[in-house]
Amino acid sequence: AGQAGVLQPGILGLIAQQSKWQQWQQQQHGIGSFNQQQQDGPVVTGGAFGALGPRESMEDRHTVIQGLGGIENVTLAAVFDGHRGHEAAAYAATQLPRNLLIASVKAAAAAAADQQQQQLAAASHLPAANDSSAAAAALKQAFLSTDAAFWQEWQAEMHAHAVVGQYSERYPGSTALAAIIAGSSLYVANAGDGRAVLSRGGTAVPLSRQHTADLADERSRVLAAGGTVSYRGGSWRVGPAALQVTRAFGDFDLKQAGQQQQQQQQHGQAVQPVLPGQLSGPVCLMGTRSPYHTALAVQPSNSAVSSSSHGTNPSSTTPGSTQDPGPNALMMPVTAEPEVVSLHISPSDQFLILGTDGLWDVITDQEAVGLVHDTVKDPALCAKRLVQEALARGSTDNVTAVVVFLQPKHTLERVWVRGADQAVPDVTPTFYGSRRMTTKQLEQAAGSSVAVAAAPAGVADEMMDTY
Repeated sequence: AGQAGVLQPGILGLIAQQSKWQQWQQQQHGIGSFNQQQQDGPVVTGGAFGALGPRESMEDRHTVIQGLGGIENVTLAAVFDGHRGHEAAAYAATQLPRNLLIASVKAAAAAAADQQQQQLAAASHLPAANDSSAAAAALKQAFLSTDAAFWQEWQAEMHAHAVVGQYSERYPGSTALAAIIAGSSLYVANAGDGRAVLSRGGTAVPLSRQHTADLADERSRVLAAGGTVSYRGGSWRVGPAALQVTRAFGDFDLKQAGQQQQQQQQHGQAVQPVLPGQLSGPVCLMGTRSPYHTALAVQPSNSAVSSSSHGTNPSSTTPGSTQDPGPNALMMPVTAEPEVVSLHISPSDQFLILGTDGLWDVITDQEAVGLVHDTVKDPALCAKRLVQEALARGSTDNVTAVVVFLQPKHTLERVWVRGADQAVPDVTPTFYGSRRMTTKQLEQAAGSSVAVAAAPAGVADEMMDTY
């Protein structure tokens, strides 16, 4: 926060402002087309939909915030897929936006303005891994700070349960997939098996990969961090809990180096809960130390650790705080550190889809893009369309989708009628097969217009089968 309570723009705000500056420069030099919408970055509208599916409880969460931190052309969209309970997903959905703003302000203070200009000038329309920019650092810091704060929050809740004799050992977790649109820059941070897909001229462009133990490099990282993996139920899994994902919030029984081996040795032995009053410092109820204890541990009164090294005095740590979790997050078997991909949004980029694994288990990237194209252009209806199609195809999980339009709706809307000189796009098949072909497609299939003389007049496909 700045003076007089005014929130400073942070690195995301600076990037958004820089996008405006670059567009103004292009206008002055006659480079490309220019209008007010381009000056402010893409015209962004977003919608989301989530469904329980065949599960007993809803553990997915999502958030879409336009004007993040009061900055008009900064948008955050994110989906969270909880497992072993909803608590980690619910906590992350509320706390990640706040922690992202804090990390953004810190990153702006640490980065030189000319360095940011050089990074933006080199921005590419092609998606690329981004580990060095200040914006990527802010996203990673926000993820790790949220995870560290959730550890404290969860310990406090378990301690409260233990006081009243209702303690049970639980380790909820959640994957997280977040997209930040700042001006004309797009950043995608992923920790888990969610997936982000960009529609570029109607072609699906993947912007993330699903972090599961089936990935050879993720298995190697888990093993190098002291974790264990085993092949069960047709896939590789992590630790005694048999977790499929290798990156997530929570799951603190799988974040300690060497802890998984100890759990396997003690498997089947009853865990003795800590009695009221025995909770002390960074030691949790389950007798394990916080994975972030290097940054969050309660320091002795004569500690030489200064407040500047972690942002605040470690001894003042409280649930919900956002201290620096330290640089060794990748050395946790299951880590909350995301992989970040960035790109410069091009004029052909139409919309962005974020989804939990319940969507992608039954729908391909290109099918998802096609379904959005075939649906009347409202992002919330498009998200609902994707979720309902996934459930119709037999998805066995909670399903959540977020659709973010990067162009005005009137630009996205296309109506295909008889006599149009443009090629009619292919129809994306749906589970119920309820799609009807346009007149021109019927003519193409029959070979002549005579065969379809009695057919209904051709109208937009999306107008005949939409939600």
